[in-house]
Amino acid sequence: MQGTTKTKNWLRYWRNSLADAESGKGALKKKDLNSFLTMKVSTFQLGSLANDGRNCAVLTNLFEGELDKTQLVKVVIRPTVFISKYEHGKKHSSTQPDVISPIVCQVWVSRSGYFYPAGRPTIPRDLLAPQVEDKFTLFDVECLDTFHTGNEACVFAEPEALALVDLESDPEKRYQGWDKYCGLARELFTTLNAGGAKSKIDVGYQLEKHRQVYFIKVDDAVNAARNILRLYDWLKIDDCPLPLLENYSLGRVGTHEACKESSSAISLRLGHSNSKFPLVAAQRDALTHVMSMEDGDILAINGPPGTGKTTFVLSAVASLWIKAALAESEPPFIMAVSTNNQAVTNIIAAFAKGFEENDSPFSGRWIPGIKSYGGYFPAASKENDAAAQYQTKAFYESLEQSELIDQAEFEFLAKARLAFTDEGLQTIGSVKTALQNEMAHLHLELTQVEAAWNQFDEANKLCIEALGETPLSTFQQSQEALECKGNELKQVMKDQKTWQSFCANESIWLLLFRWYHQSDVN
Repeated sequence: MQGTTKTKNWLRYWRNSLADAESGKGALKKKDLNSFLTMKVSTFQLGSLANDGRNCAVLTNLFEGELDKTQLVKVVIRPTVFISKYEHGKKHSSTQPDVISPIVCQVWVSRSGYFYPAGRPTIPRDLLAPQVEDKFTLFDVECLDTFHTGNEACVFAEPEALALVDLESDPEKRYQGWDKYCGLARELFTTLNAGGAKSKIDVGYQLEKHRQVYFIKVDDAVNAARNILRLYDWLKIDDCPLPLLENYSLGRVGTHEACKESSSAISLRLGHSNSKFPLVAAQRDALTHVMSMEDGDILAINGPPGTGKTTFVLSAVASLWIKAALAESEPPFIMAVSTNNQAVTNIIAAFAKGFEENDSPFSGRWIPGIKSYGGYFPAASKENDAAAQYQTKAFYESLEQSELIDQAEFEFLAKARLAFTDEGLQTIGSVKTALQNEMAHLHLELTQVEAAWNQFDEANKLCIEALGETPLSTFQQSQEALECKGNELKQVMKDQKTWQSFCANESIWLLLFRWYHQSDVN
């Protein structure tokens, strides 16, 4: 239980960090402004939405979907917004953002509409130098740090802001520090809007025509990361065991196991993608390890391009699916995820062409229209382009039509009868049983191979124990030693026969007087 609590704390931290980072960007696109709420500059300066009846709808929007007990939401306010200028029908510079928001303020907003600083006014990091690439910037990190060092801001954590909410009904005790906070934001903009930054803004930008203050709830400010936030939220409220997440977030793995040897569990390596590219030893070891992993285990695979990582992944997927089929359980849901779209599409492309298809009637997909063994689910805005190459969400939805399902079943059964040469296969259930029986038979053979290999391996170990790591050389040396000893034995036996012959031909008188020595005569 303690581990689960700590994991949920990490989830909350990661979620809020992601939301804060995404919502604090200074470079925007024009379409992004459509998702923002707006208020007058005077409303921002006043620090409250409460005194303007037109803001009731804004407050309702901010707290929509929140629990009734929620008294505060965090918003990001952009006091000043600039739009890129156009010259002769084209943007002034193709390298500069469409919209810039030089100053951002993180603020708590209460249900009554009052503002409480949640973070000091600042310049978004994506508008600050240095940057990894040669990007548009207005200021630099060092100068911003200098400003913050000399200008402290009074900001409130959520519990502190909640305490201020309780005082809203008393005008004398109500929070009075907003003017100072607003002035600090104005002073930061004045500091920024000098020198090179002023020139960039004046030449390439103009104030947004309505000259409004834009703001948005932190949770709504993340277009690209919105679904990630939803996942975090789901994980936080779900009570199911999450061993992988707990192992990762809590760093429970204190020791790292060596990769298992492939010979230790041959019967676990149930599938392979292509007979033309058999797995090498390292890939077999890794696949054996994957098939031996328990829930929560993590396996890292490293290697430069062209070393067989994708081939390994395809074999791992094949083995996991066959394992599920043998157990008559639900097939595993396998995701390929990356911060790099190209990495994902490379794998998806491999699922279309990496699995071998040959003349065997068992080869290929038995369902018409399906060209790949994987689906690609990009952002909705990119799906149309992706659909030309990959099986996307729309592709799978198009298959869920009764006439297509009937046609797919007909062709599936026809291919099954051809593969098994059995006209009695008239239902999906009968084909499923036939396939499982065939896989069970092949798995039994694989298990027998494993048993035979283990016997051979044990004999090999005994051989090495007796003959060393170079048994052939040791055997040859033993043969040479045996031959030498054999020659010595032959010589001894020859000498023995000579002695026996000598003894047999010895004079009777010598034998009788053997007791008499020359010394006795003297």
